[in-house]
Parts: sequence; structure tokens; C-alpha cells
Amino acid sequence: AVADSRLLLGNVRHLCPAARNQAVELLANHGIANRVKFFEDEDEHRANPEFYKHIDVLLDTTPVSGTVNLCEALWMGVPVLSLKGGRRSAQFGASILQGAGKPEWICQTPDQMAEKAASLTGDLDKLGEIRSSLRSQVQGSALFNPKAHAIAMEKALSQALEMKRGGGNPG
Repeated sequence: AVADSRLLLGNVRHLCPAARNQAVELLANHGIANRVKFFEDEDEHRANPEFYKHIDVLLDTTPVSGTVNLCEALWMGVPVLSLKGGRRSAQFGASILQGAGKPEWICQTPDQMAEKAASLTGDLDKLGEIRSSLRSQVQGSALFNPKAHAIAMEKALSQALEMKRGGGNPG
């Protein structure tokens, strides 16, 4: 949907050639194989700031959400879109985005994810504003503030316990 956009696949160090070829073939069927690139990272166990410099938006993996990569991207100022699935493993991304104060980046359908990606990348001025302020925004969120997260969790558990004692249903 965005002219000259491309898909940069990261964390591909151990991806077998057959899987790479399959990805390219899938995109070739849509006439966009020339728009997929593979980011070769020397150390898969550490965040590579260089990777985050080359992407505008991180698209979460599906059906199993990423975890550390999503947090790294947010910390590096990169917006993250995650498709909330039905399985627990497909909800980690949504949970991370909720904790980071970015529920608007949680997608319910693949089409919605594509629309949000096009919207974010289609306005480079707005994207630049998001990227320049994202770290400071998420730094103050429950995701990057364990103490605030613990206090919120304690409050939620206390409310549930009080409702249980009172015969109510906590939800």
C-alpha cells in the first residue's frame, strides 16, 4: 500500500535456505519479491541497534508473538504492530503493547494490521515524531517500570480478592 516499501526480515541467522526461498516465492506470487530483504545479524542474542535503524515499523510474528524483540523495538523508538490471536502464545504482543501504553497498535485482523502499517509508514513526518518520543513514552509505562507494574498487579489482585469475599464476580 506504500510505494517503495519493503519487508526486512530480521533474526534470520539460522533460517534455512528453503525457508528463505519460500518467503521470496510467496512474495513473488504477488509481484513484490524484490521488496523483501534479509537482515544478517552476527549476534542473535543481543539487540542490534543497526537493525532498528533500517525499519519503520516492527510487525510482530504470528501465530506466536515475539517478546524480547518487541520490547527492544519499543525501546529503540520503533512502533510495533501485533496481531492478537486466540492462543495464549499469540497474545504476548498485545500484552506487551498494553503494558507499554500503546493499545492502539494491537490489531484484531491481518487486514487491520496492514492498514495500520500503511498508515504509520505513509506519513513520514508523523512517524518521525512517534520515533523521536516513543522511548520516553514507554520508559514511564508499566512495561519498563517494574515497580509501577507490581503496584498495579497488587491493586488488581486486591480488588479481585475483595470482590470474591463480597460474593461479587471480579470479571
